[in-house]
Amino acid sequence: MVLCTGRPINAIWHYIEQLGLTDPADFTITFNGALVINNTSRKNLAKQGLSKTDLVPLHEFSKANDFPLDILNFDQVYPITDLVKSTYQLGGGIKFEPMTFDELPDQLYAKVVAAQKPAILDKMVAGLTPELKKTVSRCPFATAYSGILKPHNR
Repeated sequence: MVLCTGRPINAIWHYIEQLGLTDPADFTITFNGALVINNTSRKNLAKQGLSKTDLVPLHEFSKANDFPLDILNFDQVYPITDLVKSTYQLGGGIKFEPMTFDELPDQLYAKVVAAQKPAILDKMVAGLTPELKKTVSRCPFATAYSGILKPHNR
């Protein structure tokens, strides 16, 4: 059995333990497919993501329209402080390190989350231009539930 989730492995570790998926041959697919990781060694089997440059159009759109963004690398969450405050929360002892988009390190990112009231997220989705949809096609706006909009790469 392999668990598949949009969350980081630390956020679901208690499920992995409950299911006994802690042998060296056990893997989990995390971040909506962006990372396949060995549960015991935490070694990556496969990893893909988005660059900071990939995220620029989404940040500009969010800033111009007063929308929130949280950007996740494979270890932590970066609430983007030059935007409207997000309501995103995540368990599992995941570190949150607030910073502006300009301060964001130039590295690979697993996904982007917008967390706010559903009406605000509906407005965000409705405001995406065809060009922006094409730009963020590597992380399409796929789900909106419980006040969280998750553009992700699968």
